[in-house]
Amino acid sequence: MSKLKKAIPALTLLIICAVSALLLVFVHDLTASDEGAAITPEIISALSEIYSESEEFSVYDTPFGGSETAYVNMSLRGDAGDYAFIIVTNGYNKEGLTLLIGLDSNGAVKGIVTLESAETPGLGTKTDSPEFMGQFLGFTFEDLPDDIPPDDTVYRVRFAKSKAELEALKETQPEAPVSFEWDAITGATLSSNGVYEAVKLAILAYSEVA
Repeated sequence: MSKLKKAIPALTLLIICAVSALLLVFVHDLTASDEGAAITPEIISALSEIYSESEEFSVYDTPFGGSETAYVNMSLRGDAGDYAFIIVTNGYNKEGLTLLIGLDSNGAVKGIVTLESAETPGLGTKTDSPEFMGQFLGFTFEDLPDDIPPDDTVYRVRFAKSKAELEALKETQPEAPVSFEWDAITGATLSSNGVYEAVKLAILAYSEVA
C-alpha cells in the first residue's frame, strides 16, 4: 500500500475535524450575544441614577417592538426584578431622543434618563428637566384606557420577533390609543410628545415581559 493511500484516512479525519470546528465557530457567532459589552458605562451611569448601585442589570432578549414614532433599542433586567428599556423616539427631529426608562418590579415608571438628544437647545432639551420627566413617574399599565373607540383610525404599538414580522403586523393590526394626563412644554410640543411616546412604549414593553 502506498504512503498516499495510508494517509487518506488521516487526511479525511483532519478535514472533517476542521469543517466541524468552523461550523461550531459559525454557530457560536450566530447565536452568542456579548451582553456585557452592550451595557456601556453611560448606560450603567443612567441606571445608577434610577436604581440602587448594588442592583446588577443584564441585557434581556425581548421581542422587537415599536411604532411609527418610537422603538425599543435595548431591554435590561435587574436582579431585583426591575426592568429598564432604552427607547429611541421622534421629537422635533426624527429619532431625536434616546431615553433610558426604568420601571420597578410592579411595572411603574421609576425614572427617566436622557442618553442622547438632537433636540433644539434651550427648547426641546427642556424635556430633560426633573419637572417634566417627573410627571410620568408612577405610571403603570393600569393607566391605559379600557375602551377603544371602534371608529378611531390609529396605529398600534406592536411586538414581534423580527423587523420583517413587525412590518407585516402593521398591515393587519390597529393600534390601541393610550392617553395619560400630562403637560407638554410650551414651544416644544414635538419633543414632549416624543418623551410621552417613549414612556407609553416602555410600559407596554414591560407588559410583554412581566
